[in-house]
Amino acid sequence: MISASTSFPENNLILSQAKVTTASNNETSTTSLLRKIGLVLIATGTVVAIAGIVGLTLVGCVSFTLGATVAGITLAITGLAMQILFSEKKKETLFQKTTEGLPECPEVTFDELQWEELMHTERKIVTEEKLSWKKYYGQYCGAYLYNQSMGALGWHAWDTILRIPESKTQIVLGALPIKSALLSRQDLETLKAEGIEAILSVTELFENQTTDGITSNPITPEEWVEADILQLQLGTPDFETIPLKTIQRGVEFIRWNIENGRSVYVHCKAGRGRSALILMCYLIRYQDMSSKQAYAHVQEHRKQAGFSGDKYASLLDYENRVQNDLKKVNIENLV
Repeated sequence: MISASTSFPENNLILSQAKVTTASNNETSTTSLLRKIGLVLIATGTVVAIAGIVGLTLVGCVSFTLGATVAGITLAITGLAMQILFSEKKKETLFQKTTEGLPECPEVTFDELQWEELMHTERKIVTEEKLSWKKYYGQYCGAYLYNQSMGALGWHAWDTILRIPESKTQIVLGALPIKSALLSRQDLETLKAEGIEAILSVTELFENQTTDGITSNPITPEEWVEADILQLQLGTPDFETIPLKTIQRGVEFIRWNIENGRSVYVHCKAGRGRSALILMCYLIRYQDMSSKQAYAHVQEHRKQAGFSGDKYASLLDYENRVQNDLKKVNIENLV
């Protein structure tokens, strides 16, 4: 049931026509300056937070550690907020109804060998991904520290979104799985103990691979393989929507595992936007939910999940195409 308090981003979209606006190639000097300040704050905050953690080990001063860590996280969050608020919006695509169905998706008919080959290919790409320090410490670490700090306010690392009695499986939505003695988290062992046998990583390629051992220590693709857990990587940048074919691939990966009796863990960095979008599309395609029902269902079980703008337009577009496919099938059955 959809709660009366649930807010749907479609109220902010123009649904009757397509409208694509291209921002100016030249940012104003003020906006550019604010974004640069944001990057400096993120980098500085990350360094200060790390210094606080290292200080506890070397100096043993709890007050210094607490003060430096809190100050560092605050600076990083402030910088991240400035990056988001003053980022250049190059393109804003609003939802337009189409009479077309979903594009052809080869993964619909994939057998086990084909899925294995795809997972192997994506793992190889992840391993070879190169990353600049600016992107890692300037964009990734600030958001990561923010997500970790929000755990103190009640955010869960993950939540079960759907249980499927027929196959005795579940679909879980959550944040980037990590291993951290500092945070007392060994997510690989915990997820395996909870029956998870497949991982869908909806992240940029480096997010599952790069680690400095302090700000983050993610479970790598190789570690999932060693634990006998299937893992598919869908390389998707943060703060952006996801191409339709990538969404389809993710939806079919979830479907394939559920049909074969394997519970699935779907994640991005925070389990809020990218991974939530793909899971909602699965609910539309294979659990007969509308976009509103899927959005409300996910938010009911994971309160921090949600998005607006281009991501919500993608959700509506996916629903529209699924409905068009169903109409075509019904017409063919009548003929």
